Amino acid sequence: LTRIVILAPPEVNVKTMSPLNVMKEYNENTEEALKLLERRYRKLAGEKSVGFISLLKAVSPGNYVDGLHPDDEGQKEIADAVWRGIRRFFN
Repeated sequence: LTRIVILAPPEVNVKTMSPLNVMKEYNENTEEALKLLERRYRKLAGEKSVGFISLLKAVSPGNYVDGLHPDDEGQKEIADAVWRGIRRFFN
């Protein structure tokens, strides 16, 4: 059985954003853009009758290396969220 699943990306943590990422202008606007993207992906999944997994809140705020990229624990949180989401489709 093949199943298409759209994943919405995790959010960022502007409070722990590295100076480099601040210089690249990752900020509150990035947070809002990711929330909008999540809503649009959710809507698209519904329109196309495909699966949807939101990772927006999957990573704990302290589990980012540089405010943008999840660290090892954050990656585990993502894996857990994806696995839980995939299991929903097969139960």
